Amino acid sequence: MPSHDDTSNKEVQFVNVDDVPCAEAGEGVKVGHIHVTDSATAWIVHFAPGSRLPQVDEHDGEEHYFVLRGDLIDGDRHHRAGDWVVMPAGSSHQPGTDTGAVLLGISLPRQ
Repeated sequence: MPSHDDTSNKEVQFVNVDDVPCAEAGEGVKVGHIHVTDSATAWIVHFAPGSRLPQVDEHDGEEHYFVLRGDLIDGDRHHRAGDWVVMPAGSSHQPGTDTGAVLLGISLPRQ
């Protein structure tokens, strides 16, 4: 995919989220960075059934995510497919799932 660092590139960019390469972020958790710029990072996270983010995720800026598939347990909150979640700057969480989940998200830098 062309880089956003090249300001002369004005082409629309796209990717199917199922084609994004992902790296192991913990047992049963895979994370892929879809697109990274100075103004936002788009990512996808695949949680296997029974998995949990291995560390607390702390947010310098806002984090927005959409639950594409499955169910996510995030503290005392239960999110399911179709839920849009906004985590404010300065918040933290350590989500997990019993059934498996796929999240599509955007992290924004501190303003």
